Amino acid sequence: LLAHVYEHLLAQYILKYLQDKGFFILSDIILTAKTYGDTCYMDVELYNQAAPNAYNEALQAFDKHTIPEKAVRRAVSECGIENESGSAGAETR
Repeated sequence: LLAHVYEHLLAQYILKYLQDKGFFILSDIILTAKTYGDTCYMDVELYNQAAPNAYNEALQAFDKHTIPEKAVRRAVSECGIENESGSAGAETR
């Protein structure tokens, strides 16, 4: 479950970072993230010559980034880990 939450946090951070740098999703970059067990995989297609450097910068920035609790709660909710009462529950995927 933790890897799935991490996948959401990483993918969202990378996409926002690149958008903030002026890149366009789908025309400059396509990012797909999947979690299998405890392993997160990212498949990235870069169509802009400047995108590889920006993507590497985004990965380095994420490593130094402190993830806000609000972002973690959102990712947990997206993964279906919390039920409506806010307590931990089984993943529904």
